[in-house]
Formats: sequence, C-alpha cells, structure tokens
Amino acid sequence: MKFKVALVAIVVVGAIAACFLIPSPNENSVESLRDVVAYVDPEVYYNSDMVQRLQSSEAGQGMAILPKQAELDLRSQSPSREPNFIFQAGFVGPETCKECHADYYDGFVQTAHYKTSALADGSSIRGSFADNENVLNTKRNGFRYQLTNEEGQHFQKLLIDKNGSTYEHSCRFDIVTGSGNVGQTYLYWQENSLYQLPISWLSKGGWVNSPNYPDGLANFARPIQDGCMSCHATMVEFDSESVNVANPKNMILGVTCERCHGPAESHVKFHRANPEAAESKFIVHPNDLPRERLNDICAQCHSGESKTLNSTFNFRPGDSIHDYKKFKLNPGVVGSVHTANQYPRMTKSTCYTESDTMSCATCHNPHQDEHGRLELFSSRCMKCHESSDCGKFPEHGARIESNCIDCHMPKKDDTNLKFETTSASIFPEIRDHFIRIDADATNKVLEAWAAEGAEARK
Repeated sequence: MKFKVALVAIVVVGAIAACFLIPSPNENSVESLRDVVAYVDPEVYYNSDMVQRLQSSEAGQGMAILPKQAELDLRSQSPSREPNFIFQAGFVGPETCKECHADYYDGFVQTAHYKTSALADGSSIRGSFADNENVLNTKRNGFRYQLTNEEGQHFQKLLIDKNGSTYEHSCRFDIVTGSGNVGQTYLYWQENSLYQLPISWLSKGGWVNSPNYPDGLANFARPIQDGCMSCHATMVEFDSESVNVANPKNMILGVTCERCHGPAESHVKFHRANPEAAESKFIVHPNDLPRERLNDICAQCHSGESKTLNSTFNFRPGDSIHDYKKFKLNPGVVGSVHTANQYPRMTKSTCYTESDTMSCATCHNPHQDEHGRLELFSSRCMKCHESSDCGKFPEHGARIESNCIDCHMPKKDDTNLKFETTSASIFPEIRDHFIRIDADATNKVLEAWAAEGAEARK
C-alpha cells in the first residue's frame, strides 16, 4: 500500500512560470534597467556583502535584487545535476487521519498551526486586491508595488517609473506562510527553488514590506531554507546540497497531525487491516511522553533563537530537541523572531518550576482554535489558583477570573521582527509566556475596565 499526499499535487502547476523573468529583457521589464537590478546567487545570499550593503544603506534605495538565475534563459539551460531530495518516509497527510479522527480533524483545520502554510489562493491570502487597497507605495518616488488577482492567480508586481516609462517585474504568490492571526508572508517558486516575496500582510498594518526588508528596496532574492519551512510545514524534502532547492511534488503544508504524532503510514496500515483493534499502534500520543519530551515537540518552533544541529524535519515525537538545536538565547529576553522565546520563558515561570506536570498542553488544546479566548485560558489558570489569592480580588472580585492572561502574560512588540512602511516601522505583538506579576500590564487591564465602566454609565 502506497500513500500519496493529495495536498501537494497542485503545488507545482505552473511552478516554472511563477516568477516572470524575461531571458532577453524587453524595454518594459525591470531587468532592462541595468543600473537598477542586482543579481545574487542564492547559495551566497546570506553571506553576501552586496546584499548587506543594499539592505543597510541608501545605496539600496530604488534598487531591485533578483536571484542570479534570472539572468539565464530558463528554457534552454539544463541543470548541472539532479537534486538530491532528502526523502521523508511514512507521511500520509492529514486527510488520511480524518478517516478515523474526523472530530479532531474538523477542529484542527481551524487552528493557526494548520493554516501556517498553504497554497496561495483567494481563500488563503488575507490581503486585499481591491483597486483602492492593492498598491503599496514606498518612500522612493516612482517605486511601488501592485498586488493583482488575474483569473484566480495572484501576483506581486514591482513598478518603477523612469525616463517617462513604467517598468515591471511580476512574481506569483505560490505559498502562503502565516495563519493571518498576526500576519502572512508569501513565497514563490523559480523552477524548484523557493524564494520570499517582498510584500507581506499584517493584521494591524495591511500590505507592508516583508520582515526586515527596508522600504524602497525590492528584494525578490531571499532564499527560503529548510529552517524557515520546518516551522511552517509538516514535511518538505530539501536538496541536500543546495540552500533553497526543494521538492514541490512532495510536501505537506501546514503544521499538521504527523508533526506532533509522527509519520502515520504504519499506524494507518495496521488499523485499516485491523479495524476492531482497540489499542492504538505505531503512533505517538504526546500526552504519554515525559513532559520534557512533550514540550520538545513544541520547542521545535516555539523556543526562539538557536543554532541548527539537525533539520527538525527529521525530529520525531519522543526525541530530545537538544539533538536538533543548540540554544544560545537568554531566556530572560522576550524578543526572537516569531516566538518571543515562548518555551524557555515558560520554563522560568514559578507555575512551571513548582509543578511536576505542567506542559504546553496544560494550557493549549492543539486540536481546537482557541486564539484570543482569554477567558478560556484564564479558566485553566483557575484549575491551580484561587481567585482570592490575587491582590486585586478585594477590589474587583470574581471578575479577575476573566482575564488572568493580560495581567500575567502580556503581549509585547517583537522588536526583532520589523515591518517597514513609508511612515513607520511596525512590530507584531507576541504573547510573552513568562508567567509573573507585572504591575504595568495589570494597570493597563484595570484602566481598560475603568474606561468600560465609565462608558457604560453614560
């Protein structure tokens, strides 16, 4: 019996043409502006002095960075070698799990984990393509982006006004990363190489420059590596010898069932053949693991800054995260791209250190969308705490039980993740997981309650 993941069958449709690079640039293509375009090999991108210079100085204003292969005629070039994709065995995809676990599946597909990557289409892209909302200007006059929907395919277009003409470079949205609760960033395929698009979307900012992209520099060349996708997908097979070459024909987007329970092929085969079997076989139930190993499943992506020792696509539930990542962060620091060091911060909390059983799953149900439900999470605090122990109880009574979270785990701007606009820098808010008494956060909650009361009395 051979399983196929139906989700990815359409990922590669038109992949070669995802970014419209013109081999012999015509007079209206950005590529024809030789003084505007810089090319960089993806293999050296992250160590490129040229990229650093353009991103950190005025020299990058009004420039466009494109992958080096944009200079090639892709219709005539043949690859120097076939990619050596790192095969990931045993994955069946979440639709197969639905056969027996429809109740879990139906709830799970509403979660941010499931939606953290998807094929790009009208239902997965959160940004607006309406005529009055689909242009992003930059501080550089005559240098702007247009977001378009053309017969169901969506494009990011760089438009440059120069010498009385408008020049264009267009790339298609192929993959969405980010559920949209905070924001989304978008990827495109060039052949089987994966790159980030220069425009992202934020829930509190709309269309913005992608994270840490300077306003006025159009960067289409940032390669997407294993480490990026391993926190946005269940399974992607990357080439063992390249930075951003991946197998678009075999991938499971979204962080789905098998990322937490392990590859399910053997499990599915057994239970299809033995439908009366009462004991679950060949699958991991995270709650059966020691809490450190359970937390390590979450720590793959919620642990902040680290050095990669081994791809977490190779991580299996029950493994130690320390075999895959070497942490160099200071858990006292809130910042870190995307995660605010959630797991290390939690482990410093008295709630955690004084418990033998508290884990990520104590507060989070991964099978349900619970985002933003402060009263629900607060009710879980009350399983261990008495409301009368709170110093604000005498004044506010049982109302404090409705929002322990904003007082004791406030949101903070992730200053390591900057989104630029023409007028300001925007930092997404991430929930701090260090549980403590925070006087400033508590005062904000109490002030909001007072304002609500004053409004109600009018």
